[in-house]
Amino acid sequence: MRTKFLIATAGWMLLTMALFGQQVNEFDVAIQEEENKIVNRGEKGAYGTVLSKLANFVSLNGFADNELHVTEDEVSFDQHEVALFVTAELSSRLTTEFNIDFEDGGEKIEVEYAFLDYEIDPAAIIRVGKFILPTSDFNEYSWLPYVNRMVEAPLSTVASPNEWSSVGLQLRGKLGTEDANFRPFYAAYVVNGLGQPQGDEEESRRVTSRLNDLAAAGRDEDNNKFKDFGAQFGAEFGNGFTLSTYYHYSRYDTSADLSAGIFGVSGVYDDGRLHVNAEYHRGAFDEREVDQSDVIKEEEVSGYFVTGAYKLNDRWEPTLRYDQATIEGEDITRYTFGLNYYFGSTRLIKLNVGQLSHEENEAFLEMGLVFSF
Repeated sequence: MRTKFLIATAGWMLLTMALFGQQVNEFDVAIQEEENKIVNRGEKGAYGTVLSKLANFVSLNGFADNELHVTEDEVSFDQHEVALFVTAELSSRLTTEFNIDFEDGGEKIEVEYAFLDYEIDPAAIIRVGKFILPTSDFNEYSWLPYVNRMVEAPLSTVASPNEWSSVGLQLRGKLGTEDANFRPFYAAYVVNGLGQPQGDEEESRRVTSRLNDLAAAGRDEDNNKFKDFGAQFGAEFGNGFTLSTYYHYSRYDTSADLSAGIFGVSGVYDDGRLHVNAEYHRGAFDEREVDQSDVIKEEEVSGYFVTGAYKLNDRWEPTLRYDQATIEGEDITRYTFGLNYYFGSTRLIKLNVGQLSHEENEAFLEMGLVFSF
């Protein structure tokens, strides 16, 4: 309760600073006195109509990701994801953004993130709300299907869950000027974090781990007795190279007996034509024995991937990725060859062929159509 009170107090202080610290001339759209109301009783429209007059720089964007998966046992179409992004620059310092994600053909709908950013300085930005956790470069940035060179996410997501978000408070920033050859960046956060799954988890054709289940449960239930915390530190170099490291710690049961820690490193090189990306993540977490709840054992899971891509021209890009995961001592490997055709910077067709070695070798063919709007 004390932790919840402190986080709530910090959030209200942030909002108070942001709202009272703005000057009228920071807004480009002049609001007439008769329009300066937040409800329109008896008039046309609703809350969105009123807010459209009060907020400025509001934009709606999104993407759709349609896929085809072919294996020896399955031929399946999948509208994997349709996402909408709503952003608004409320002032020169205050920005808000949220998304609505429609997965598996609309069977699953959720808000993956909804946050408010207040920029004290480019080196100090306060983020409050629900946000994508900076636990890996792939989780925070490269999961987007028009950024990810392949159809599938890499196997390293068994150790650093993919599209992992939670509610909390974050301090982030980047140092240096735009033309600097060395620009450090960082993020430190405290969030609700992991949770205990209730009942059987839904089966999926994608490779997952118990750590993925704990992260998914944390989105559905509020583990308020203990907060998770983590940090990211990295740097951008002027030659197109980025290097970063990550750590996340969690206590996820009410007795504080169970904990989890995730460590990772990533490196990216991109000069506009050649793209190379590599990550390694390791997770360790506690579990109770099924028949002896007082006996706790530690489990480990790890994964890594290396991706290479080269744009032959503005349209064609051959790609190659090797990824590997270790779950409960079992190694799972996959190699994927791909060819991407771009009909826009964020619109492309993907063709992947490869082999997954998991219990037995399974060849696969996958196609993806990604278009943004």
